[in-house]
Amino acid sequence: MRWLSGVLLASMVGVAGAVPITVNFMDGANEGFNDPTLGAQRQAAFNYAVGVWSSALMGTTPVVVDATMDPLGGTASAAILGYAYATTLHRNFAGAPVANTWYVGALANQLAGTDVNGAMSEIVAVFNSDVDNATVLGAVDWYYGTDANPPESPPGSGRFDTDFVSVVLHEIGHGLGFISEVDGGTCVGGSTPGDSCGVTADCSGGSCDLSTVGTWADGSPSAYDLFLVRPAASPPRFTDMSDAQRKSATTSGNVFWDGANVVTAHGGNAKIYAPSPFQPGSSISHWDTSLTPDELYEPFYTGPNHNPGLSLNAFADEGWTVGPTTTTSSSTTTTTTIPFGGDDTGCVPDSKDHLKCGDAIGKAFGNAIRAVIKCHKKQADDRFNGVSDTITGPAEDLCANGPNGGRSAKEKLDAAIGKVSFLCSASQLAAAATQESTLFAGQTNAASLDAQNGDVYCETGTAIDPSGDDAGQIPSTKDRLTCADTVGSELGKLAAAVIKCHQKQADAVFGGKTFDENACEELDPVQHKSAVEKYGAAMSKLDTKGICTQTCLSRPNRDALGANVLAQIEAANQVAYPCP
Repeated sequence: MRWLSGVLLASMVGVAGAVPITVNFMDGANEGFNDPTLGAQRQAAFNYAVGVWSSALMGTTPVVVDATMDPLGGTASAAILGYAYATTLHRNFAGAPVANTWYVGALANQLAGTDVNGAMSEIVAVFNSDVDNATVLGAVDWYYGTDANPPESPPGSGRFDTDFVSVVLHEIGHGLGFISEVDGGTCVGGSTPGDSCGVTADCSGGSCDLSTVGTWADGSPSAYDLFLVRPAASPPRFTDMSDAQRKSATTSGNVFWDGANVVTAHGGNAKIYAPSPFQPGSSISHWDTSLTPDELYEPFYTGPNHNPGLSLNAFADEGWTVGPTTTTSSSTTTTTTIPFGGDDTGCVPDSKDHLKCGDAIGKAFGNAIRAVIKCHKKQADDRFNGVSDTITGPAEDLCANGPNGGRSAKEKLDAAIGKVSFLCSASQLAAAATQESTLFAGQTNAASLDAQNGDVYCETGTAIDPSGDDAGQIPSTKDRLTCADTVGSELGKLAAAVIKCHQKQADAVFGGKTFDENACEELDPVQHKSAVEKYGAAMSKLDTKGICTQTCLSRPNRDALGANVLAQIEAANQVAYPCP
């Protein structure tokens, strides 16, 4: 696939990418990505673009990209900017969502949970080094900065250098799966006979035979093609059409993507580029130029764009697990409204102020949860030691809810949110108020901290707070009290630690960096210091002590309590980082 500056954006069979992505710069010494003058800038810009994708698409099987910069030529007004292709396609593998459907190599890797194409790289990408000379595109050169702000070249000309990051994002993204298997014609004669039209050299010196347009290039549709429809046709879906019907659709100007994730993000079916006459390398494998704002995957380069946009929703429709991503301009760094994905609700904040607000809200709720648990622990200990519920009940209420001179958990939470309220969106403040109301409700609300107190002080016996809001029973022995106190404390630590992982994730992706949230939260393969693993270690320590003899706090039940807290914090991530 390649971007023809000001002329055409064409594509070829793609490859999917996920975390981690490895780039092999394959140029020889003193050329391309190893050029002594420009090589370091080229590599840095390429790695930046790859980082956007590796932040946006989740996976565990490594993806390898082989990248080169070669002299691809051009004129003063047009040039092939670059192209990329998948080394392999796969169908009917273990884990394939749809039978007899091609999945690009890296997506197949993630779905199969293994490297299905072995030692081969998943993407080969080539970009035009000639853009950096005066012959190709005149004074316009590559811009290797990462701020999406290429300079005017020459000053006052109204023409700007071509943003390298945008072109790499586009080309690699085609390889990640934004590509149709509808045949685009075959080069006849010239320097590239037999190649797909519009792939490497636009049939240089030859012609394009379009007689095969409408057939499946490799005998089956791709995951991309599953979501293409021509609403007025019968049948409407590309995968149900005959070759002749599909060929007609490609020039109808009436082709749309109807996958659920795109429909939700776009507010309806999103239009696909299907002009008449057919444009080899561009038709069907791009969003239509009518979409507003401009999408990265439209068929023409219109300027810098570091936002994967609707393509991420399309990838989610195809089978990718989609995570967050960021976009950058010369003056501000903002994020898309793409959800965090996986188990984490919410979206990456759309401004630095909203990020600061979300971080502060999350931290405040983590502190409040631990503070209320301490109030419950004090109440349980006092009741075990014979203090009347008429004393401990009101004392606990002052400790947790107040009013208590600003010292209660709730008052401290309100104060913390109040300090950053001027940074917050209306959605953040409304979500925080709702969450606070739930957590500080009485035991009749199963999601409240008072109700969940009964999951820790869980023996059948005398109620801790018979006339008040707190669930739970007084433990029957000192050991059982110590066990329950410890479990409660560790659950509070777990909640606060998971919230901190969410903060780190939001901060990282907002800044265009990658972050292994799973290693922070659930499984740290190196140090085993994730939030969940620390909780498990504390539970194992209790096992060693042998003090958790109550059936309701058996090890499986304690593990289940930890899993429940984790799920609740995942679900509540949208409180601090709500989607628009």
